[in-house]
Amino acid sequence: MKNLLSFLALSLSFGLLAQSELEPTLSESTYTVPSHSSQWRAEDGPEQIIWSEDFSNGIPSSWTQSSSTPNALWEYRGPSTTPSNSMGSRGNFSGVHNVPPSNMPLTSSTGSNGFVIFDSDFLDNAGTSTFGSGVAPSPHWGSLISDTIDLSAYPNVSLIFESYARRFHAEFKIALSTNAGQSFSDTIEIYPLSQIPLNASTTNGVLTSLNLSTYIGGQDSVQIQFLFNGDTDNSASTDGYYYWMLDDIRIETSSAHSLKMVAAGGNNPQDLIFNPSLPDYPIYGTLHQDQIVPIAGNISVMNDGTATQSNVKLHIEVIEEISGQVVHTMVSPLGCSSLLPGDTCYINNLETGTWTPPNAPARYSLVYKVFSDSLQGSNAYVSTDTFHIQVSEDSYSLSSGVISNYVGTNSAIPDMIANGILFSLENEDPDSVGSNNVYIDGVELYLSTATDPTASISLEIYDTAGFQFTNGFPSGTAAIYSKTFNLSSSMLGQKSFFSFETISPTDTFPLALNTGSYFLVLRNFPNAPAGVVRIANDATWEQPGMASVMQLGNGNWFRRFSSSRTFESPHISLRMALNTPYCAPLRDSVYLSNCTGQPITSPSGFNTYYQTGVYLDTIPGTTTCDSIITVFAEINSPTNDTLNPLVCNGSYQDPLGNPLTSSGTYIYTFSSQAGCDSILTINLTVGNSTAANDTMEVEVCDGNYRSPSGQLYTQSGFYVDTLPNLAGCDSLIPIDLQITHINTTVNTILNGTGLVANQVNAQYQWYDCSNNGFQIMPGDTNQIFTPQQNGQYVVVIQMGSCQDTSDCTLIEDIGLASSKYLDFALYPNPSQGLIHIEGLENENYALQIHDLQGRKVFEQEICGADKMEFDLSHLNKGLYQISLKKAHQSGHQILVLD
Repeated sequence: MKNLLSFLALSLSFGLLAQSELEPTLSESTYTVPSHSSQWRAEDGPEQIIWSEDFSNGIPSSWTQSSSTPNALWEYRGPSTTPSNSMGSRGNFSGVHNVPPSNMPLTSSTGSNGFVIFDSDFLDNAGTSTFGSGVAPSPHWGSLISDTIDLSAYPNVSLIFESYARRFHAEFKIALSTNAGQSFSDTIEIYPLSQIPLNASTTNGVLTSLNLSTYIGGQDSVQIQFLFNGDTDNSASTDGYYYWMLDDIRIETSSAHSLKMVAAGGNNPQDLIFNPSLPDYPIYGTLHQDQIVPIAGNISVMNDGTATQSNVKLHIEVIEEISGQVVHTMVSPLGCSSLLPGDTCYINNLETGTWTPPNAPARYSLVYKVFSDSLQGSNAYVSTDTFHIQVSEDSYSLSSGVISNYVGTNSAIPDMIANGILFSLENEDPDSVGSNNVYIDGVELYLSTATDPTASISLEIYDTAGFQFTNGFPSGTAAIYSKTFNLSSSMLGQKSFFSFETISPTDTFPLALNTGSYFLVLRNFPNAPAGVVRIANDATWEQPGMASVMQLGNGNWFRRFSSSRTFESPHISLRMALNTPYCAPLRDSVYLSNCTGQPITSPSGFNTYYQTGVYLDTIPGTTTCDSIITVFAEINSPTNDTLNPLVCNGSYQDPLGNPLTSSGTYIYTFSSQAGCDSILTINLTVGNSTAANDTMEVEVCDGNYRSPSGQLYTQSGFYVDTLPNLAGCDSLIPIDLQITHINTTVNTILNGTGLVANQVNAQYQWYDCSNNGFQIMPGDTNQIFTPQQNGQYVVVIQMGSCQDTSDCTLIEDIGLASSKYLDFALYPNPSQGLIHIEGLENENYALQIHDLQGRKVFEQEICGADKMEFDLSHLNKGLYQISLKKAHQSGHQILVLD
C-alpha cells in the first residue's frame, strides 16, 4: 500500500493534469460562484456619485449598440415590456422549462423599474432544443455603449454596477473610450474563467466595483461599452450561450482605502489548503474525526484605492457554528509591507499558518478578512465567500454538504460511466490500536430526482498505486472490494446509505482496510431508455490533483471539466464504522507502593519497577482480550525533614492548619499513602518588628548621604531605613534628609561693571579679594553687586546651615569712558512685566535685554521718543540686563521680573 504522499508525487505533473481535463457540455443546471472581485470595504466613504443609469425608462436614446449581427442586441426588461422584468433568460438552457421555472431575473436594487439583458442562450435557440434556430445564432457578440460622460473634474473614479451573469463559451468585458467613442483603447474582462467557470453563474445581483482612475480619470469625453462576447474562437462546438444582465450602473469617486479580492497568476482568488506539507492533498469538506489534518488558506487582493496600504495581512477566523464563537484565527506570517495603488498582494504572501481542527464533531465557518494599517476592525476587507467545513464522527467526504449542481452519465460525451473519489485513510481506528486498520460500514450518496429509479450502481474500492489519467488503473488491477446495488425511487432526492453488510457468513462487517490511500469508485448503470444517473456536486472549491476523477464510456479517465467546477466534490461519502470488530483490550489501573525502598513487581509478573513512575502492564487474555493495566508505582522510604522558620509580628501556620504564636520546637508525624512515616521538625522563632520613636534630621551640604543600613541617597526627601533587630525582625528608622547644593558661579553684568551670583533664594556677603585676603564689603548682601572701583571680588553664599564661596572675579571697566555712559530711568523695578524707560532725548536708540546667561531675549529700536513703555510679561521671572545704546554711548541696568 503506497501512502498518499508517494502516490501523488509519482503520479502528478502539470502536463498530465492539463491533458486530463474534459470539455463540458451545455447544461440546464447551473451553480453559483461568488464574484470575488466585487467585494470591497472603504474606510473614507461615502463616495460621491458622479454619473448613474438605472434604466427606469428603458435604454436611453443617447446610448448606442454594436453587434455581430443586426439582431444580436441587448434588450430592456421593464414592468410594461413583453417579456417583463419578472423573467430572466428565455433560452432553452436557462431553466425556463424546469418546474417551477428557474430562469430568475436580475435582483438589482432598482430591478422593479427594469434592467437590461444580453440573452445569448435565447438569441441562438429561441427557447427550443434546436441549436441555431434563434434570431441571432451563435457565435455572436453584442455591446451596449453609454452616452458621453465628463469626468474632467474627477481624477480618481470607480465604475460600479449590479449584474447577473452565466457563462458557457463567452466573455464579459467592458471597453473604455476617452474620445467620445471614436476608439475604445482599453478593455477589461469582468468575470474571467478563474472566477466564473463554465456552466457557473455569479450570485444574482452581484455588486461589481472597478477602479478605472488610470483609464478614464480626469477625461472629459468618456464612453463605456458593456460587451458580451460569444465569439471567442473556441474550438468547442458551441460558442456563446447563457446571459449577462445589468442594472444600476454608476461612476463614483474612488475610495482612498479599498481592497478587493482578485484571481491573479492563474490561481483561485481564495483557497483552502489541506495538509500543506503534502502537495495536492484533497480538500475534505467533511473530515472524519480520525483523519484530521492541518488546514491553511490563502487569498490574493488588489489595492483598489488611491492610497498605499501598509502591512497587509490575511486573517481567517474559524467560527464554531453552534456557539458562534471564534475558536481560532489563522494569520499570514508574511503579508505585504507596502501595497501601492493598483498593485496585488499574491497568495504566496497571503498564505496563513495552519490550524488543526479538534477531533470531535463540529461544523466551522472560515471567514477570510484582510487587514492593513488603514483598514482595521469593521473596515477590514471581508470576503463574500465564507467556506464551511465539518468534522464528523462517522462521515468522510470531499463535500461539506453544499449542493451546487448535479452531474451524471449525460454530463459528458460519451456518457460518464464512473466517478472516483480519493480517500486518505492514514490513521488507524483509535478503538483498534495496533490493528493498522480502518473500518467502513458503507457509502452515502445524494442522487438527483432525475436519476433512473430502475438503474443499478456498483461501489468499488481500489488501491491508488499506478493510477494514471486516460488509462486509469494498471491492467489486471482488481478491486479490493465491490458490491452492486439496485436503486429505487425512495433513494432519490436525498442522502441514501448503501451498506457493505452482507448475509454471507464468510464476509466480515464492517469492512476492514489497511491504513493508506484508496479510490472509491461509483459505477453507473442506467436501465430505462434515455435513463441517467446523476449525483449532487459541491462546487465550493476547486479540488487539487486526483481528489476526484471520472471515467467515460470510451474507458478514458479524466480529472475534471475544463474551466468548470461542474465536477469537483461529488456527494460520495464514506460511512466510517463506530463499532469495530477488532478485539479492544480491557483497560484498568492500579496503585502499588511500599516504604522499604525495594523494587515493585507488576500485576502480570513480567515486569519489575525500580523507580517511582507510571507504567503499562499487559496481562494476556485466554478467553477474552488482553488487559492493559496502568500501574502507578511508588517506591518510598521513611523521611525526616526540619524547618527553621522566622515569623515577625504574627503567627506561623503548621501543616495541620493550626497557628503557632510562640517560639519553640514542634514535631509532627505523618503517614503516606504507602504507609510510610514522615517526621517533620519545626524550630520556630517568633519575633516583633521595632520602629524608632524619633525621626533623624539629617542635613548634607553638596554631597550624598549613606544611611545606617548602608543605603546611598543623592536627593532630599523623607526615607525609612530598615535594620534587623536582635530578634531578626525589621527595625524601622525614619530619616528626614535635606541635601543642599549651592551654585557658586558668578557672572559679570552692566557692561563689565557689576556682578551677579547665579544661586537664587540665598543669603549673600560680598568681599574684596584684591590684596591677598578677604575684606568684607559692608552692606553688600544682595544677589547683585555693583562695586565703586575696579578690583577682584568674591561672594560667600549661605543656604540654611550650608555655606560656600565663589571664585574671585576681576572688575576692571569702572570709570573707563565714563563720558560715553548713557543714563536713563527704569521703573518699576522689580516689575511684573510692564516697564517704563524715561530720560531719552528724542533720538534713535537700540534696546536689548539679556538674561544672566548672556542670551538675548528681547530687542527693539526706539525712534525719536523721550520715553517708552514695554510689556515683558512673556519672559520668565528672574534677573535681566537692560542695555540702551545710541551713537557712541551706552547704558545698562538690572531688571527684576517677579
